Amino acid sequence: MGDVVFIGVPGEMHSPFQLEMRKHFSDNTIVIMNMVNGNFAYLPPKNDYPMKTYQSSISPFEPGCHERVLADCKKIVAELLAEDTALHDQTKGPRRTKRSGNVSKH
Repeated sequence: MGDVVFIGVPGEMHSPFQLEMRKHFSDNTIVIMNMVNGNFAYLPPKNDYPMKTYQSSISPFEPGCHERVLADCKKIVAELLAEDTALHDQTKGPRRTKRSGNVSKH
């Protein structure tokens, strides 16, 4: 898929997550897949909780979970892209990533 990064996250992430990932990895096409692995709850940013939005009022996640998933996704994607670049530099062939990350631990 070239420089496309697919990110599967538990729950339904809000647009700030997607915007931040795309901004942080602006040289890549970022595809966010919500509600992977059977989890179908909202995962709102912590600033939604004091506003008592619908999503924060029914979410089983505590404030800050969104931000932890975002930080983990950034770290794993950065590692994968660095590994992909190193592999490409060694082989001078097509860029391929050899492993994937799972951030559904939260």
